[in-house]
Amino acid sequence: MLTRLTHAALAFALMVVVYQAYVLLAVPVLEPGAAARAEREADVEEQPHRVGPMRHKYRKLLASYFPPDHWTLAKPPKTFESRQAMVFLDGYRASDDGQLRVNKCAFIFFPRARGEAAPRDAIVLEAPHGAVIQMDEALGAGLGAWGRIQWGKLLGEITVRSGMRAASPEDDLLLTTRDLYMNEDHIRTDALVDMRLGPHAARGRVLEIQFKPFERSKAGGQGFEFAGVESLEIQQAVAAELEATRLVSDDTAGGSVAPVQITSQGPFRYHFPHQRATFEKQVLVEQVSAAGERDQLRCEKLSLYLTGGPSSAGKLRPGSLLASGSSERPLVTLDAPSRGASALCQRMYLEIDSRRITLDGNDEVALTYQGSEIHAPMVSYQAPARDAPQRIGNLLAAGHGWIRLLPDATQSARPLEVRWTEELRLSREQGRPVLRLRGRPRLEMVGLGRLWADDLEVVLRESARDGSEADLLPGEIVPDRVTARGQVAMDSAQLRGHVRELEVGVDYVATDVSLAGTQGDDVGRARPSLGRAAGDQRSYRIDGQRLKMQLTVRDRTPEVTSIDVEGDVNFREATRDSTKQALEVRADSLRVEQADSPDAEITLRGQPAQVTAAGTALRAEELLLHRGTSQAWIQSPGELELPVDRDLSGQRLATPQQLLIRWQRGMELDQDRVVFQ
Repeated sequence: MLTRLTHAALAFALMVVVYQAYVLLAVPVLEPGAAARAEREADVEEQPHRVGPMRHKYRKLLASYFPPDHWTLAKPPKTFESRQAMVFLDGYRASDDGQLRVNKCAFIFFPRARGEAAPRDAIVLEAPHGAVIQMDEALGAGLGAWGRIQWGKLLGEITVRSGMRAASPEDDLLLTTRDLYMNEDHIRTDALVDMRLGPHAARGRVLEIQFKPFERSKAGGQGFEFAGVESLEIQQAVAAELEATRLVSDDTAGGSVAPVQITSQGPFRYHFPHQRATFEKQVLVEQVSAAGERDQLRCEKLSLYLTGGPSSAGKLRPGSLLASGSSERPLVTLDAPSRGASALCQRMYLEIDSRRITLDGNDEVALTYQGSEIHAPMVSYQAPARDAPQRIGNLLAAGHGWIRLLPDATQSARPLEVRWTEELRLSREQGRPVLRLRGRPRLEMVGLGRLWADDLEVVLRESARDGSEADLLPGEIVPDRVTARGQVAMDSAQLRGHVRELEVGVDYVATDVSLAGTQGDDVGRARPSLGRAAGDQRSYRIDGQRLKMQLTVRDRTPEVTSIDVEGDVNFREATRDSTKQALEVRADSLRVEQADSPDAEITLRGQPAQVTAAGTALRAEELLLHRGTSQAWIQSPGELELPVDRDLSGQRLATPQQLLIRWQRGMELDQDRVVFQ
């Protein structure tokens, strides 16, 4: 859409080239230079003594632009020319009041300097019903006595056409209107203007073109210098139809595309000094998809800013687009069901070359895409280059806002939600997308639950474009590492607590579900699940200074696989089985490996570290625990405190008591057997 939406503006602007040519022609036609007057007067004045047919100097040139039976080829027309323009007249009549009536006229404007061949991109204007031109004084003897133009009018139907530069008709220009009025200040017609540029069409009513002020020539005295066109305006019934483009994507692959329709209740304007084209008042841009879905963009003002440069070969091309609201209708809305996209804002600014879109509003901008959405006072997104391997570009959301990302395009996965009060920024570092949030951000995602921090950073991973990771990753863009700093709080089904620093790494592991091989080898055997049995779900609470945690995602389900905590560690493990007492750890450091399996190993260090569970307390400087086998190893002095209800001879005690055992070298626990050294 961004590239071709401006064709309507460019098409309207081409009309100005034609009318500018007409004004330029008025100089050589009505105020010829002294050196050329004698020759031109000799060409147009009657010469009764000449015998035989008149020489047709421009027949070959005119035959390139007009059919064989055209009046300009029937006999030599009266011809006037300048460096870039030519005018052809089929007779004229002059009156005493300074009015000149032309029977038929045609104009040819050459955008580039012409050679001997007839250039394809010449612009041809035909007024077969003639013209009326009012001078500021009566005609004298011959054309050299003409004075200054007061006004002129091309009568009846008027046609403007050009083959443009392409060898095929893909950019041919055809414009029709009628009854053009012109003076020193402007050109105007109240009639319908209908035009086509290749497959694109545009129309409107009441055309007015304003000229820049021009001054009398200092050299000639009577002549004037044309300063150019200031603006073009079509005031009523503005409409355009653009072929072979998409409203919400530049990708035209995948079959035929319906035309894009643009209408507005207000005027269309093109301001030449600033190269700006605008549609105003209830602007509607819409397109119907192959499935019958209607994509629409609505705004009160649509502005196209054009630019030129070496890459455009001197031609105007779209540079940026601005859609905005008004005081009565402040909102800009985009509704594109064919892409699952929508936007709501007060201003939408598109920079075409850099592929950047900026949406802002006084309160909140809302942008959704295929189930994901973002809300903030200002959102700016720069898409990757068309040929770039990246899936995601740069994003900035300023002010208080939130974003909800649906990692699974099938909408079967739970979303990732992030909220902040100051800023969200997504940029690339060492080729990888990195998301940073400021202003007490809150992150909510599967596996982590809810996470608060002063500053939050998420390194993202993009799936391969060849689809090779479709069965591995739960979405096209997934978290790879999460880092939080400040007052970090966690709250999830598996983990709760407070730390000063948090780092979470995410591994994505494929599950081998192939059957065992026929030869009894181990290659084809199904990998056993590392998850816990149903009903044995545990949760953790961790408080400390620094927490490092690893998640493993298998079958789109995350599990905590390792935990490292340092600094004033208070770790508690709970289970939904009410018959089991929670495991609690206090230490200087804690490491849990294979936390998602019954074979979890826990390493503790402290002065001393302490583990309590089921009324038993174990204290030492360093402990290694194996949860699944109920084994523990200690290679330092320590003590064990455990409840007993029998004495050393096996007799039951009247009341349970605590048995305290200390050692100096080490201890090994193997289920119900303990060896002390």
